[in-house]
Amino acid sequence: MSKFNTPYGTFQVDVPKKIPVDGEIHWTMVYTVGEKGMKQGGGIKILFPAYQHQRSQEYVQVYDYWKPHFLYAYCEEETLPLRTEVEKIPSQFSHIQRWPDSDRVGIILAEADLPPGTKIWIHYGGIDRAWMKGQVPPTRVGHRAHKREGTFLQYQWFIDAEGTKEYDPIQVFPSIEIVPDRPRYLTLIAPTFLVPGEKVSLHYLMKDRFYNPIFEEVPTFFQVIIRNLKTGQVIPVEQDEKGIYWIQVQEEGVYELDAEGTEEVQVEKAVFFCQPSDYRIYWGDLHCHSSLTPNIRDNNGGASPQDAYTYAKEVSCLDFMGLSEQTFTFNEEADLNITQQTWETMGRLSDEQNNPGTFVTFPGFEFHSKRGDTVVLFGKSLKEFPYPDETVQDLPDVWRYYGEAQYLTIPHLHRYCGGRKMKDQQEMQHSGFKLDNWKEGNPHQEVLCEIFSSQWGRFESNQHPMLLKAKSNIPHNTYTDFLNLGKPWGITAGSDDHDAIPGHGGVTAVYAKEQTREGIFTGLKERRTYGSTHPRMGIQFYVDGHFMGEEVGVDTEVPKELRNIHGQVVCPTRIQWVEIIKNGKVVYRVKGDHSWMEVSYEDGAPLTEPTYYYLRVKQVDGHIGWSSPVWFIPKE
Repeated sequence: MSKFNTPYGTFQVDVPKKIPVDGEIHWTMVYTVGEKGMKQGGGIKILFPAYQHQRSQEYVQVYDYWKPHFLYAYCEEETLPLRTEVEKIPSQFSHIQRWPDSDRVGIILAEADLPPGTKIWIHYGGIDRAWMKGQVPPTRVGHRAHKREGTFLQYQWFIDAEGTKEYDPIQVFPSIEIVPDRPRYLTLIAPTFLVPGEKVSLHYLMKDRFYNPIFEEVPTFFQVIIRNLKTGQVIPVEQDEKGIYWIQVQEEGVYELDAEGTEEVQVEKAVFFCQPSDYRIYWGDLHCHSSLTPNIRDNNGGASPQDAYTYAKEVSCLDFMGLSEQTFTFNEEADLNITQQTWETMGRLSDEQNNPGTFVTFPGFEFHSKRGDTVVLFGKSLKEFPYPDETVQDLPDVWRYYGEAQYLTIPHLHRYCGGRKMKDQQEMQHSGFKLDNWKEGNPHQEVLCEIFSSQWGRFESNQHPMLLKAKSNIPHNTYTDFLNLGKPWGITAGSDDHDAIPGHGGVTAVYAKEQTREGIFTGLKERRTYGSTHPRMGIQFYVDGHFMGEEVGVDTEVPKELRNIHGQVVCPTRIQWVEIIKNGKVVYRVKGDHSWMEVSYEDGAPLTEPTYYYLRVKQVDGHIGWSSPVWFIPKE
């Protein structure tokens, strides 16, 4: 039990120092009122920490006795009455105010004057209630323990001894560390593309059942092997004197990295192509946020930009990352929008983290515009881009304001958009990406679209369920719908992360010549991209020798009889099927029985209208990957 002496009295708290993820929590506080007493109407306010951003759970409640997360208090002298209440956290965002996870302020009020020496007992959580044992489900902490320096619950306490409703902060409660569960996964991470003879290091990390990294766990019980998926040849991989595994193969082919001697954990394999090329495959997350975004500050477990960058580098092992913050417009209303100071902070942190050849960063912002939510990704330091003025209210304004500079606008097609700040307005409309706010688009800066995010789900078509935040897409508001309207969009996938865990979900692969801002941005601009719901698949896709992302002009007066479509896919898990999509429809599907496949298809239909093809692969575990399309455009 810890004891804290304050000018308002003494606080003794019985609280665990550490709790495993999803573990039970119960704590007791005994407050002895100080020599000045506490007047009627005074009290104690407790701000409970959020576990994750917007998880729609009650962190504290007092009205439903039979639920967990129950807070109650009483005076040792039973004739002195107290009242316990719950309030919402202060916020400019009505949608956070309405959700249960904004119930994070517990208040204990004195309904009579409390003389000096009065003892107040405060209980939170557990499975017991007053006079009864084991009456309710356990009160549990969250399931995230993902930070290098430790993940902590930080309670904030305030007191009003005078009954004026003016609460002063007091330091009377220790931090509680949330620690990972036992190891469940051994994740192997390596480049997805090598050239023969190239030597690279293998990264590996132990994770618990919630996918939290276990940094201190250094496994020594396994042997890494390289398996040629075409020939079946197995090559053992040796560690150097520092314990680093180095990968090097001489023969062209398709390979997987596996580990032997891992009966207690599940191995998550890495796969790669080996062939001569000027390009490499780099993995990144182009859609993630931090607590620099106002609504994330209101309700998050501490998602600082540094936390996000550290997770991206050390846990997700990303090659590049676009950390964007959300805004409705640009002004000094810091509770809603990106201010000038926030803009400068975003740019400074991005530049500090950018390390060509190791980890590349892109600054940007997510614009809640009238047209629809869109990430604006800058290909250079934010110092080279002025803070937007008051005329930037919609995406066409961004295109006008920045002209042909080095940036991209990447839409995502969920239903809550249209630049509406109030959730009631959003739910009443459900209008999705507004075509009447589209104008003509920008084929130079808008060449990519998010096909999947871990916040929302799958934006591909109305024939496929989203499954996550929204259960279905809005009609005519999907990736293939817009492709069929002539939008020249390649593919990205992202996490839309709000909890400092970028790369935890959807990821984007880009073929680039070098791991620099310029190199990766060029690959993005040329649409040499593919997306995955998370696994690091290898995907190559060609039509008549044209690589994913290319546009091909077609002379309709000289008809081409056949288009030869070729794809090669390697996955860390067995493939369920590979499909070829033409103008939004499946024209070819082949079932898989291994983790590597080559597919070929010939299309002899005449090209009388703009036509696109892309490849889709699905693993037996349900994970999906998509290539960017190849377009054939009839010449006028």
